[in-house]
Amino acid sequence: MKESRLTAIEHLFLDNDPATLAILKEQLLNQGDEVVSDLKTLSNADSMIVATHALDLLHTLAGRRASERLELLLDGTGEIPLEEEKCDPVTLLSGYLQGELGFKGCTEDYYHHENSILPSAITNRRGLPLTLSLLNMFLGDRTGITVHGVNLPGHFIVRCGETYFDPFHGGKILDRSDCEKTLIRQQIPLRDEYLSTL
Repeated sequence: MKESRLTAIEHLFLDNDPATLAILKEQLLNQGDEVVSDLKTLSNADSMIVATHALDLLHTLAGRRASERLELLLDGTGEIPLEEEKCDPVTLLSGYLQGELGFKGCTEDYYHHENSILPSAITNRRGLPLTLSLLNMFLGDRTGITVHGVNLPGHFIVRCGETYFDPFHGGKILDRSDCEKTLIRQQIPLRDEYLSTL
């Protein structure tokens, strides 16, 4: 039964009709957590189109959940146990800012002056590594989540607890090798001091 359901969803993801795809996505999103398992399976599909659609929906669902939790924190009407695995602080912030609100790095016109002005970055939901990192830091401070800036040479990122993440690239979690790759492009070896917080 599950196999036939997955096959049907996969087939519809490959449909070239935008209206069909929009209806499918809306129906899947309406199922909420019930469809997460299927979408996780499809996110590993051989077809890049299928995997991309599945990941897009998973990101949207995570963003909605994070948004609901963050709203509770911001208006003070509820408490959220941040120790919960499902609700770790990085997922909470990234899911809301990068997922629900769609903030991302401006790669098309990187050097445009508006990308470096925080109010413009908020309005456009596009910015530089520094402006998007500041936004995560400010929102973290407002919600009681400590987020530190990390000034890697040539690319600003943030750290929450022991987790490094990159708001410019959709809140991607970074390990040491990811940071090394960022610096290799500049022919700079990674030193421990580059990972220290501000």
